[in-house]
Amino acid sequence: FLRFEGASITYREANARANRLADFLTREGVGRGDVVAVLSRNHPDVVIAMFAIVKIGAICGMLNFNQRGAVLEHSLGLIEPKVVLYQHDLLEALESVPAGCRPEKEFTFAELATLTARCSPLDRPVTDSIEVGSTAIYIFTSGTTGMPKVAQHKYSGMIYNGFLGGTLLFDETDVLMCPLPLFHVFAAYPILMSCIQSGAMMVM
Repeated sequence: FLRFEGASITYREANARANRLADFLTREGVGRGDVVAVLSRNHPDVVIAMFAIVKIGAICGMLNFNQRGAVLEHSLGLIEPKVVLYQHDLLEALESVPAGCRPEKEFTFAELATLTARCSPLDRPVTDSIEVGSTAIYIFTSGTTGMPKVAQHKYSGMIYNGFLGGTLLFDETDVLMCPLPLFHVFAAYPILMSCIQSGAMMVM
């Protein structure tokens, strides 16, 4: 499924890891409609986090890792996340925002590797009851005309965008390169979802 810096993760492994994280988030009080923000450069942990969040009906808020200060504060204020998952070296981005604007719960991906180790790798029953018209992901505009705006992307959009893989006849022998950051709509949807629907591999 994923290849990053020479290491590979299978679809089975990624699903089990996403389920463990979904179980952990549920134990932390995250439920349907809650927002979990993700602040990270491209890494398999980001993809796994995205799927863990949507598996429990929560909303994945994809933060631009270039944002700092007032701009990041604005973005956090728009989506009001209950939890932030972040890459450890981006702590300085969070620290550029007043403490009162940050959620109470923040976890690095390194911490999550330990915290989720004993969580369930099984699929979450709640996933089957999520309506396709529900919001799945928040993706921000670039902010070229002022502060960034947030766009709501639904589960139906995730499914629809994956059909690109079928249209282009991708299959499990194909490899798709993802040069864009995963907070970018084209990376999060056509590239990633085409892999999911066709069984292709995504390289980051």
